[in-house]
Amino acid sequence: MMRSRKLSKKSFLKLLTLGLSLYALILLPFIVMGISARLCVDRGRSLEKQGKLNDAIASYRQATKFNSSYLYAHVLLGDALRKKGKFDEAIAAYNKAILLDRNYVYAHQSLGNALKQQGKIDAAIAVYQNAIELNPKDAVSYSILGRALYERGKLDSAIAAYKKAIEIDPKIATNYINISLALNKQEKLDSALAAYKKAIELDPKLANKHKKLGEALAYDKKQDAALTTYRQAIKRNPKDASAYNNFAQALYEQEKLDKAIAAYRQAIKLNPKYVSAYNNLGDALTEKGKLDSAIAAYRQTIKLNPSSASAYNNLGNALRNDGKLKSAIAAYRQSIKINDKNASAHNNLGFVLQQQGKFKEAIKEFSLAIQLDQIWKTPKINLSETQRLLAIRDNPNILARAERLPSKNKEPLVSLKRSIVRIILKTHSNYRTGAGWVVKREGNTAWLVTNRHVVTDKNERQYQKIEVEFYSEPRPNQFRKRRAAEITKISKADDQLDLALLKVTEIPKDIKPLPISSIAISPGTPVTIIGHPITGNDWAAIKGRVRNNIDGELQLSTIVTGGHFGSPVLDQNNRVVGIVWAGKLLDRTTTAPDKPGYGIAFPMKPVIEQLQSWGID
Repeated sequence: MMRSRKLSKKSFLKLLTLGLSLYALILLPFIVMGISARLCVDRGRSLEKQGKLNDAIASYRQATKFNSSYLYAHVLLGDALRKKGKFDEAIAAYNKAILLDRNYVYAHQSLGNALKQQGKIDAAIAVYQNAIELNPKDAVSYSILGRALYERGKLDSAIAAYKKAIEIDPKIATNYINISLALNKQEKLDSALAAYKKAIELDPKLANKHKKLGEALAYDKKQDAALTTYRQAIKRNPKDASAYNNFAQALYEQEKLDKAIAAYRQAIKLNPKYVSAYNNLGDALTEKGKLDSAIAAYRQTIKLNPSSASAYNNLGNALRNDGKLKSAIAAYRQSIKINDKNASAHNNLGFVLQQQGKFKEAIKEFSLAIQLDQIWKTPKINLSETQRLLAIRDNPNILARAERLPSKNKEPLVSLKRSIVRIILKTHSNYRTGAGWVVKREGNTAWLVTNRHVVTDKNERQYQKIEVEFYSEPRPNQFRKRRAAEITKISKADDQLDLALLKVTEIPKDIKPLPISSIAISPGTPVTIIGHPITGNDWAAIKGRVRNNIDGELQLSTIVTGGHFGSPVLDQNNRVVGIVWAGKLLDRTTTAPDKPGYGIAFPMKPVIEQLQSWGID
């Protein structure tokens, strides 16, 4: 029998040291990979702050390779991919994070956001509800659930979600803005206005960011007061036709067309010879798209008042919209016969004649409209478009000639202007123009940024035919070539950031994206705007200064008009520092997207963030 030998202290320490060394050797790669993963994440966050999203994404991916269980790296990767508009990859990253920790609420919230941005609203709602189950006291989950329900049209449920978010944290101002939007859609004006005021009380900066909502609520409040007055008048005398007509007009101003139509009909029922009620009814029916009924209303107006030039003009518009061009022409001619000083009738007649290919007759009518109203830009645009169509018809090869560019001595900004486009849109009743500029080029394809309201009508419907022109110097009797543009991305109607992204193919070889600067601009900074004012001097460079830079908007010293909307605001190094979106009317109080006034522009930081989410670096 062998006797066990007692291990000496020295031997024990040697064995312990050896064991620890082996253990360290086994763990060392994991420690190194863990440290490397954290370094990659830190580097990615730094790159992301610099706006280098592609590099940040690569760094986050590397972190997940070093440590596939690094939850934070997967979430940051998902966030960066979502900013780039790569939603499928972002969703995969968030799902990986959730597999690592299903109780991580932020990963669920972010997954829902990615699904919502993909248009998968119902799936997003389900994910947000999961997040709420994990943490019923997280106000953010209720807030984003509310936004998804709002987009789905479930207003009651959205309001309930916002109220829950406010109950949890009553100091988040944006929740009051969101609930105000939903209440306004439900026509609960007093409650909507109260919520809006509470939001501004909590965060005064939101007043400018959500100016459009505030102005709409204030306007609706005034209209609501008018409605109350007319309701009281109707209550006092239910047989007062004029009270019903006035009531209908107030409803029409609020775009409550069905209610307005019903009120006009009641006014007519009480007074079958009420001329203006028939005319107003026709306007509301035209707006509603009920053209047969609108035509009947205008014809009744004319029957009661055969000398009404405006009724014939309105009848012509309804007939034109209904595709009855010959009848529309007859109505416009009768309107002009009664009042030959009506610029609108001359312009409308010209447009229908142009649609019939009667270009010379159309040119005559547009010219008369311009003589009668030299400020109105629409007939000027219609005239130039018709002259172009006539020239192409007379000489189909006119656009085959090479475009001519001025020398840099003659036009120092030629390279810059080549990256700024003139946007032309044909509607059912006229032409419109706007500006845009190149933000990205791949091969022979370019992406252009402009304003949402440039490429949509007042009901936020996208125009179907959009063309662009690049800067050149046409020879006498020559016209610039045009290329079709397609809307690829567009901000939402209730989004203050009024942007759209267009794609154009087969672009000239020399066209380059404009350089962009996201540096904050100080008041007094000299700037240049290049756009297309109503004077017809396209690509005009207007110099001015930044009057103020507050609450997410650049207030400019320059006057802008419709052809400037979407124009770049350039600093002294010809970098884009803003994009024009509106004019502050000359009273300096009201902002209007389609009116001349002191220029208002978005600074580039929020624009860059939006473009990155659309996949534009």
